[in-house]
Amino acid sequence: MTPVKQPAASRFVVEIVFSNAGAVYGIETCPVEAAGRAEARRIALRRSEDSPYDDARIPDRRCTARVRRSVMTAR
Repeated sequence: MTPVKQPAASRFVVEIVFSNAGAVYGIETCPVEAAGRAEARRIALRRSEDSPYDDARIPDRRCTARVRRSVMTAR
């Protein structure tokens, strides 16, 4: 059987922005390997749930992701 070559993955740098009532109180940056920008955003938002900034005691907290750039990597 001939191995199927996987398409190159992209490495994205994603900023997770934590805010409360419009005021930013924390930003985390994380590298993510994903097939595209949308997947990189989903992965980063999932990881943000483990952040100390994601504190249930903070009312009206919001979490958004900014996908900043990508670099092609070989698989």
